[in-house]
Amino acid sequence: MLRQFTVAAVQFSPELKEKANNINKLYQMAMDAAEKGAKLIVLPEMATTGYCFLDRHEIQGYVEQVPGRTTDIFGEIAREYGCYLVVGIAEVDPVTNNYYNTAVLIGPCGLVGKYRKTHLYVSDTVWAKEGDLGYPVFDTEIGKIGCLICMDYYYFEPARMLALQGTEILCNLSNWNEEKCPAPSWYTRAWENVVYVVSTNRCDCERGVRFAGGSGVIAPDGSNIGYLDSGDGVVYAQVDLDLTKQKKLVSGVDWMQERRPSLYKNLNLNIYLNNPFSVHRLYNMKPLPEGKASQIGAFQFYPEPFAIEKNLVKIESAAKTACQNDVKVLVLPEFAVSGRVSSLDEAKWVADLIPSEVLIDKCADLAEKYGIYLVLGLVEEGGDKLYNAVFLINGDGLAGKYRKAHLNGVDKLWATAGDKGFKWVDLPLGRIGLLSGDDCVFPESTMCLAICGVDIIAVPAAMHEPKPAALKSTGVPLSSAVTFVGDDPVHWHLWRTRAVETNTVIAFANQIDSGGMGYSGIFGPTDWPRQEKVIICDEGIIFYPIDTSSQNGIYPDKLVRVKENVRMRVPSHYDSLVVEKIE
Repeated sequence: MLRQFTVAAVQFSPELKEKANNINKLYQMAMDAAEKGAKLIVLPEMATTGYCFLDRHEIQGYVEQVPGRTTDIFGEIAREYGCYLVVGIAEVDPVTNNYYNTAVLIGPCGLVGKYRKTHLYVSDTVWAKEGDLGYPVFDTEIGKIGCLICMDYYYFEPARMLALQGTEILCNLSNWNEEKCPAPSWYTRAWENVVYVVSTNRCDCERGVRFAGGSGVIAPDGSNIGYLDSGDGVVYAQVDLDLTKQKKLVSGVDWMQERRPSLYKNLNLNIYLNNPFSVHRLYNMKPLPEGKASQIGAFQFYPEPFAIEKNLVKIESAAKTACQNDVKVLVLPEFAVSGRVSSLDEAKWVADLIPSEVLIDKCADLAEKYGIYLVLGLVEEGGDKLYNAVFLINGDGLAGKYRKAHLNGVDKLWATAGDKGFKWVDLPLGRIGLLSGDDCVFPESTMCLAICGVDIIAVPAAMHEPKPAALKSTGVPLSSAVTFVGDDPVHWHLWRTRAVETNTVIAFANQIDSGGMGYSGIFGPTDWPRQEKVIICDEGIIFYPIDTSSQNGIYPDKLVRVKENVRMRVPSHYDSLVVEKIE
């Protein structure tokens, strides 16, 4: 079995309905890549036909069976050069006559398998049926390969399920439009699953839709190891599949071993098929707050270890500034009062010196004085155990508490993981969920809260990874009103992706120290266009407006409550995410 080899991502702009011509051009590009030694060659979504069809009637002359003429043609290259190709086609099922947006994997011995797109983009819904094959993993001589198509990458679940089955390379066949690429979602799926993502896109305009280019390869550490900004061409990259075996981050978090499926059970619920107000007001037991226009804030600073009074002075100064800017909720970093805790002795010392109930009283005094809610991470003593906890505090004291469920390596030296699930609290400005920084490494955490109807997720953090990725300006004529087209120091930010995929506002308040990181931010529920405030490595406060109100109170009209992305999930496929052990 090959562990190190060359992969090729083909960026190609097909002509709508010019199938024979498209296949001829793709054949030549794929053969060139094979001649240059590529062992895996990935072609774009719907590469043989074009993409923007109006309905079933218009596309019916271009669909084909699998196996069929196209798989036979590209099978010639695979057989001659001993390589694998992934081709995007419009498929017809000969039994049902259903049409599918399909990726086929072809190897030296012929057809290996196929995947049918499950998360359909608006352009697919007018002619294609949701895929019915699940998420197959193809075990080949060049590793375990999974295929997903375009919109599938907007959701964490498909890539996660493939990774749980041992996938090492994810093939991403796309017609990604409007957003500068490589898309942040592509980085996220590679990083959070420790896999390679080979992405292919087109770079042209079809029926008024502007496609973004940016094809390439993203490594398991989230780094961009080669891409083509614009135009047709082939991107080559070397992969080492042994790098996909290291699932542990620098912090000690192991995404496979540290998952908590027992806490993820509501991932399979499809609440947002219905009017969110109807669901969350069911039996009038847990109604969403009516909501209002408000402002939230995040304070980034370095809490000095054991300098409790000094840290409290900084927190009060931040609370005063927040009050002056009409902020109602201020999120502070993890260990905001004590500084980082790195051993059991230090944690006990902190808990004994200033017990959590005393600290809550001190913070409650500040909250009352400045008329705000404070969210911060503290060491909590509970019986004979210590917890890394997140507290929501107002003038009356403790308004909500969450015990960190996903511990990093240092946490494990002293803390017990929380086992009561993910917590939320209803405030006048909306429903607010509580997480700690490392929890967000696991997309299951943020999605579980979103399904519960949270508008805001407050995240105190002390993270050194993943550091956001920069990207140079694009030559593709994308609309600057829709996407960030210039040089971008924060093209990919994990917490932005978490906000977008859950349609929540995430307030991420991180520490800064000699190890760097920072990059605190408040991220809105969509990134087309971006809605956010980010502070990179300086101490400071950022503010962000949020409006959770509804004009008529019958159906929500704000994205944080409509939760379009949550509604478009396909939970009928997600069972493997909630089982305790994957065999």
